[in-house]
Amino acid sequence: MNIINRYLTANNHRLYAHLIGDVTAGKPALVFMHDGLGCIEMWRDLPEKVVSMTGLPALIYDRWGYGKSDTLTEPRQLNYRHVEALQTLPAVLDEFNIDSFILIGHSDGGAMSLLAASEFTERVLAVATFAPQVAIPDQMQSDMHKTMQAFESGKLKGALEKYHGDNTVSMFYGWANAWSSDAFKTWNMTEEFTKIRCPVLTIVGARDEYGYQHNLDAIEAGVSAPLKQLVLPTAGHAPHQDEPDTILAEIKSLLQTAGVL
Repeated sequence: MNIINRYLTANNHRLYAHLIGDVTAGKPALVFMHDGLGCIEMWRDLPEKVVSMTGLPALIYDRWGYGKSDTLTEPRQLNYRHVEALQTLPAVLDEFNIDSFILIGHSDGGAMSLLAASEFTERVLAVATFAPQVAIPDQMQSDMHKTMQAFESGKLKGALEKYHGDNTVSMFYGWANAWSSDAFKTWNMTEEFTKIRCPVLTIVGARDEYGYQHNLDAIEAGVSAPLKQLVLPTAGHAPHQDEPDTILAEIKSLLQTAGVL
């Protein structure tokens, strides 16, 4: 299996990307979008397993401020998901000559995947999202306060440093400050989801510490395309790590529904 690791410039930032398999004209690619504290490595072996199952190439990249990409140099703006999905992502895809694609996103990356699907309706063939964060629940402020305490105590910071290195502090506060801001309380993407035309799979964990019902409700209210939503009883905020076999089976079913497999 051919693997390429390289740096590229997209939307004025130097980003690190990982490509598994060969991009071929007329053949779609899998594109993985990591969560708000994630990076390429935190997907573990899921991309490789999906590539082996589908025979499709997979692209994973560290967004600006994450992993091995450029360090964040300014506060995250409240529209950073839209900037990533609608500006940076297509620039990254152009670097690899990827035309049509399937998006697989976790948490923040799930929201970005849905936004991209709402914009690039002719290019996105399917979307799989795990614990997508697409609306703000009432308890988010207290949840974020607990997360910030965990980071400042050193435990969470230490866990993240092995993936993000010198990017860790700016990465964390760029994410946490945006989510805990008062201006973010009314954020919701339901109306934008009405433009999605491809099949959508949403999988959440019943033990998700950030909650999940508000996200399922927002997606169901907006998406009129074929939609499947699952709640896994034993999973938390990373269902793809907690129940990988279920995730693989559901991705395969999604791609069959989309006519990709």
